[in-house]
Amino acid sequence: MDVYTLRHGGWDRRYRWYPATVQSAPVVLFLHGTGGSAEWVESETGLAEAVRSRGFALAVPDALPTNPNQPQRFLTNPQRWNDGSDWAGDPNYKGENDSEFLAALIRELPKRGADPKRVCVAGFSNGAGMTFRLAAEHPELVAGIAPVAGLSWVTPLYLPKPIPTIYMIGDADPLVPLLGGPVQTPWALEFVDRPSVFSMLERWAAATGCQPIPNERIDRLGIRFQNYDSRKPGAQMQAIIIPNLGHHWPGGAGQMNPRIAGSKGSVVVGNEIILEFFKQYAC
Repeated sequence: MDVYTLRHGGWDRRYRWYPATVQSAPVVLFLHGTGGSAEWVESETGLAEAVRSRGFALAVPDALPTNPNQPQRFLTNPQRWNDGSDWAGDPNYKGENDSEFLAALIRELPKRGADPKRVCVAGFSNGAGMTFRLAAEHPELVAGIAPVAGLSWVTPLYLPKPIPTIYMIGDADPLVPLLGGPVQTPWALEFVDRPSVFSMLERWAAATGCQPIPNERIDRLGIRFQNYDSRKPGAQMQAIIIPNLGHHWPGGAGQMNPRIAGSKGSVVVGNEIILEFFKQYAC
């Protein structure tokens, strides 16, 4: 693993790079959630080991703190991506142009031995929201996406090409409830309204060339597999709803406080499913 710095927007932006064992390898670009970090991703998800065994490289950048001039702190100055949402933790937050920073990072990756046509993006929570935004604003750079436990805030939504998408979330997520509604985050003093995950997925499915209403299958473990039929060549989208999982990476270490994030137990290992999806449809 190496750490690199990319100067962008007047800031030195840091990212971790986990090279593949071969040149011109496909890449997973992973985006942490609010209050997270590149270090957190390694200990929480286990992605570094998972991608290496499957021939991928991994890039994990850090978001800037809300106030980049001060040290980051989980509650009072968290690192977070400007995913397009109105952030109740600081109503005056304007954010950096993270979409352009991530685009510049992707364009730099061939210097690290990456295949620029096979860059897939995954993200958790606020990082999932940023994954949606990056794909919408720079579809030419993104081969496929895997947002987990987050929402797309992109409006209006238009994608000039299909972007293979796999989405995962727990059905007991207290911070991103499936049906939407009032939520109190660790960074907000008041409740904020969250939209329905299902209606958000309908909009994304339609934009990426799939039928907006999925076919659902529930397996013996209670996992809900929602498949969105393709309307355009190359369009592929699936959502997986995991029983009893709170706001955690599926199959990860579950380091977030359960009082905030709910249960960490998962019958799904997110890394395996996401990397198989990327291999088959995107990268």
